[in-house]
Amino acid sequence: MKKSILLMAGLLSFCSLNSSWADVSGVALVYRGAGVCDDGCWQAAAESATRMGLQVQFVGPTETDPAIFIGARVWIQPGGWASTVSKKMLPDLKKNLRAFIADGGGYVGYCAGGFLATQEISDRKVPGFGILAGRNSSYQDVDESPTQLKINWNGVERDLYWEGGPYFKVKPTDPVEVIAYYSNGQIASVRGEFGKGRVFVTGLHPEGTEDWRTEAKLTDTDGMDFDLTNEMIEWVTAFH
Repeated sequence: MKKSILLMAGLLSFCSLNSSWADVSGVALVYRGAGVCDDGCWQAAAESATRMGLQVQFVGPTETDPAIFIGARVWIQPGGWASTVSKKMLPDLKKNLRAFIADGGGYVGYCAGGFLATQEISDRKVPGFGILAGRNSSYQDVDESPTQLKINWNGVERDLYWEGGPYFKVKPTDPVEVIAYYSNGQIASVRGEFGKGRVFVTGLHPEGTEDWRTEAKLTDTDGMDFDLTNEMIEWVTAFH
């Protein structure tokens, strides 16, 4: 993954130009550390939060103080390498994250953040956070190169950036709602509840900025997909 660095000042001052989405007050905790690509992923995840009016606080894998969750509305898990995140994140942070969501917090996961949400990361025998029912596996197993994919998102065709993300496997009895499908019918985005909290994940990168496409020589036929990140964040913070 290779994307340009965004200026931190821009992240903290970025405001939404889409008046159809109400600002969400409070703090967004954005994971930044081992396992997250450092050349665009955490930056775009942070931007998706500031776009909704949230203040960003970055959290590393060795943070164990549960006080960081005071005043937080949502945890955002950026793209990267899910297995590395799981192995490097201290058990106390995982425990505190689960408690935060169970107590009414929100979780948004992009790509690797989707892999991490279930009990186990794909078939790698590496534990995930266990905050979402079902399982996941790599979509398009062989080639993980950046591409644009046609997705059915709530009945509307969208052109979305993808780079090695998962698809999700759910049973009819799993307490999750399917939101988007890949063109082959596999599940691309799901959301559900964990305790009093809410979880919304996708195997895609709706948070990805224009420079991601430029560097990969891709064309997004319907423009940026920031309305989808707005939808994800608004849904998980709706009752918290």
